[in-house]
Amino acid sequence: MTVVETLLVYVGAPLAVIALLALLTLLPGARNRRARYKSGQPWEHEPIWWEPHTASGGHGSGHDGSHALTAGTPASARPYGGARGTW
Repeated sequence: MTVVETLLVYVGAPLAVIALLALLTLLPGARNRRARYKSGQPWEHEPIWWEPHTASGGHGSGHDGSHALTAGTPASARPYGGARGTW
């Protein structure tokens, strides 16, 4: 094998595979970008909590002395992070 063939096999081919995987990974996200929820904004979606217990004996039944927690101070909106209302 010549030097050019060796470079193509051991450098060019792996770089081509990595570039292809990067394109397949990053391009769908750029097309399907939705607005993200930021802290402090109103939540406009239905609740997504799921509890696998029956309604009569739900979570927390039988715990003596339990009380509800209070909400902390809301975080300020930052230019990063967030969540979507879809699953």
